[in-house]
Amino acid sequence: MAYISLKTSSVKYCALAMFGLIVCKGAVGAPQQHLTAQEAGVIAAVVKSQLLQKDMRWIALPTHTVSFDCRSAATDVIAFSLSGCSGMRSKGQSIMATMRLIKEHMPDLPSSLIRRFVSRGGEEAIISKRLPIQVRQVIVSHQEKVDWKNLGSPEFALYPSRVSFNSDKDKALVYLGVMSWDSRIKSRGEYVYLIRKGNVWLIHDHVDYWQM
Repeated sequence: MAYISLKTSSVKYCALAMFGLIVCKGAVGAPQQHLTAQEAGVIAAVVKSQLLQKDMRWIALPTHTVSFDCRSAATDVIAFSLSGCSGMRSKGQSIMATMRLIKEHMPDLPSSLIRRFVSRGGEEAIISKRLPIQVRQVIVSHQEKVDWKNLGSPEFALYPSRVSFNSDKDKALVYLGVMSWDSRIKSRGEYVYLIRKGNVWLIHDHVDYWQM
């Protein structure tokens, strides 16, 4: 595991990346697709491996995934913003520069998987179902009232991106932001590279992109 401090460069949203494609910001608007069960399984594997503990209170989930669009996390009920952006990059850092840093710190990460991840970088998906993990979860939305008085504060809130897979669906890349209610130092955003062994997703490598 490596930690990358946020760096600044010229602001570019259309980036000619070293991985061989041009990425531009997609249309701004409400997400139309839903997070798939396969994507939820990958995110759950990261949570189980790194975050779950005994006797946890509950976890807060947003209504949609985050993206490279800096406004993607700020529009949710449990709004989040870091350095004016969603956590997947800093506002002054291009997608190209961000993914170059990730590749430098995770050299085993296939460039083809990065291309797939970047190509979905502007996408957001609706989170309509809870993750397949054994802990109470609440999708905090305008429609679903949260009984804060009885529930108390959550252990943490999760801000996942869309998950990208290789063609064989046995390798995956995901970004996961975590905001802890108990300790600032537990709050972080990381890129995680996973490999599937049989029916189990295992973390092969990960990079902390930011940390409080």
